[in-house]
Order: sequence, then structure tokens, then C-alpha cells
Amino acid sequence: MEGNMKLIKLKKAKIVKIDKQLLLEFSGEVIKYLSTSDLDSLSFTIEKGTIIVWKQFEIDIPEVIYSELSDLFKGNDEIISKWLQTPKAFLVNEAPIDMLKTERDIAAILDLINRIKTGDLS
Repeated sequence: MEGNMKLIKLKKAKIVKIDKQLLLEFSGEVIKYLSTSDLDSLSFTIEKGTIIVWKQFEIDIPEVIYSELSDLFKGNDEIISKWLQTPKAFLVNEAPIDMLKTERDIAAILDLINRIKTGDLS
């Protein structure tokens, strides 16, 4: 599971034209905020004087979570992606995609998936 998008509206960037190409010039503060890695890609549009940057980033979904969700949603990656990005009341209104950093959070996500599978929607 990969290729998530994040919308970022920037006020501290400027557009530079070099060899007929439009490039964004970021301050160090903006670069730190974007915290890009080699797997990330950025694209931008300009709307009403605001530069809108889309950051596409890669997230590794633990195999156990992806497997359980694939079973639950019959392998439909679009539904799996939407489910992962939607905040859940059971997870204190956090989106599962934002909770993949600790074993405790992963266990909470797996518990929620198991509750859904068994019909426990309490």
C-alpha cells in the first residue's frame, strides 16, 4: 500500500523560471516542514496567488494489517486506502494511517479490524 497524497498550502515559497521550466524555490523552514525523502514526490499548482503543493509519500503498511484489511474488504485497495485514511471513533478519532508507528497503535488497529469482522461495533 503506497502513494498517499497530502495537500500543503505554502506562503513561504516562490516560483522561479529556469530554461522554460517553472520551479519552486523553498526556504529551509519549508523544506524542513515538508520533510521529504527519496521516495516522496512533489507537484504544485497555483490558485489565486497561492502555491498549492501536493506531496506524494510512501507509507509501509504492516503486512498483518494489510492482510486483515484485504480479507475484510475482499482485496479492494481503494476501499482499504479510504478506510486507513478515515478517522475512527474507536481510535480516538485518529486515522489508522497516522497510527503505524508503535506496536501499541498497530495492536489497536488490529483490535478494531477484529471487532468489525466479528460484528462488535460497540
